Amino acid sequence: MKKILFCKNLKIYFLFFLSFIFAYLSLWIIPAKSIHNDILFLNSINFLFIFLIVVFSSLIYLVFSKRMRIYNKNIIVPKNLNKNIIFLTYSPIVGFFFMLYDRIYLRGIDYSSGLRAARYTWLDTTGGSFFGISGNLLVSFSYLGILFLVLYNRHISFYKKWLLIFGILFGVLGHAILNGGRSNLLLAFVMLLIAFLLKNNHKSINNKNIINFNNFIYFTIFIFLIIYIFYIIQSSANLGNSDLKNLFELGVSAMYGEVNKDFHAKDYSNLYILIVYSLAYLYHGQWTAQVSSTLTNLDGNYTFSSAITYMLEKYRIITPLGEKYFSDTGAFISLPGAFYYDYGYLGVVLLSILLGIMLGIVFIFLNSSKIGTFKMMYIIFVLYVIFMSPILPAYGLSYFNFIILSFILLYLVNIIFYKSRIIYI
Repeated sequence: MKKILFCKNLKIYFLFFLSFIFAYLSLWIIPAKSIHNDILFLNSINFLFIFLIVVFSSLIYLVFSKRMRIYNKNIIVPKNLNKNIIFLTYSPIVGFFFMLYDRIYLRGIDYSSGLRAARYTWLDTTGGSFFGISGNLLVSFSYLGILFLVLYNRHISFYKKWLLIFGILFGVLGHAILNGGRSNLLLAFVMLLIAFLLKNNHKSINNKNIINFNNFIYFTIFIFLIIYIFYIIQSSANLGNSDLKNLFELGVSAMYGEVNKDFHAKDYSNLYILIVYSLAYLYHGQWTAQVSSTLTNLDGNYTFSSAITYMLEKYRIITPLGEKYFSDTGAFISLPGAFYYDYGYLGVVLLSILLGIMLGIVFIFLNSSKIGTFKMMYIIFVLYVIFMSPILPAYGLSYFNFIILSFILLYLVNIIFYKSRIIYI
C-alpha cells in the first residue's frame, strides 16, 4: 500500500523534472545565450538542487511512512460547497471592478495608449486606496476558484461551473489586463497544474475524462491567453516605436543575455520572435544564474526576498536586505541561482536539503491525513516553489503572497459565516 502511495508522489517529481527540462529546451531553442555562458556551472547548481531535493524528500517520506496511518482518501467535498463556489465566483468580479475604479478614477490611468503604457503609468503612482487593496484581496480568490473547479468538478452543477470559470477569468485575466502584465497568468497556470496533480492522487477520479465538460472551452481559453501574451509583447514594441526583432534584441540584453552572432543575418517571422521572446522572458533566470558565478559584489538577498520582507523593511521591522544586482531591470534569477547568489555552493546544498525536507512533509500530508486549510496552504506553497524554481523564487512575485493569504481569508469566511471548516481532500 505504501509503495503504491509513494508511486503517486512520483507525479510531483515528474512535474518537477519537467519544469527543468522545459527550461533547458528553451535555452536551446532561443537564438540567444547568457552574457556569461557557463553551462557547466548552470548544470552543477541545477543538479545539486534537483538531486538533494529528491533524495531528502524521499528519505523523509520513507522514514516517517513507517509510522504514519494511511488513509484511503477520496476527494472530500466540503460542507457549504455551493456557498463557497458562489463566493469564489463573485469575489474576483467585485475585486476587478474595485481595481478598475482605483486605476481609472482614483489614479487617473489612461488605458487608451495601450496596456504597457498604462502599466508604466501605474508603476509610477504611489500609495493604495481602499478599493485598490480590497480589489487585490478579492481577486486572489480566483486562484482558489481554479483549485475548487478542478478538485470538486463532479460536485458542481454545469451552470455554476460556467459562472466559476467566468469569475476566474475576471480575476486572473482581468487583473493581468489592468496591470498590463503576464505573471498572473503564470501563477494561474501553475495553480491549475497543482490542482490536477492533487485531483489525480485519488481513486475517486475518473482519469479517462478529467473535467470532461467542454474541453474545447479550456483549449479556447488557453489560445486566448497566448494571444494576450503576444499582444503584450507587441504593445511593448509599439511603445518603443520598434519592430519585434529589435525588441527581442533589446529585451534579451536587459535580461542579461545576448543574441547569437547570426541573429541579424536570418529572416525570422514575427510569430517565431513572439515565441522565443516569451520563452526568454520566462526562463532568463537561467541566464542570470550563470552571470551570478562571475560576480564578486553580491548585494541584497534573493533567497528570502518577498513582498512580506519588503513590507517589514518599509516599516523598519527588519534591517533592509539591500538592492540586488539584477533588481534594476527586474530580471528573474532561478531558485538554485538565488541560493548560489546569496550563499554560494554551501547555500545551494543546505537550502536544497531544507526544501527537500519540506517536500517530504508534503508527501506525508498527501498520503497520511485529511487536509484542511493550513496543510493545503503549506502544500500549495511548497509545490509552487519547486515547480517555478527554474524561473524564479515563486514568493518573489508579489501576488503569490495574496494567493497564500486567500486561503486564510477563505478559512475565516467559512468559520464566521458558514460555521464550518474546509477539508479539501
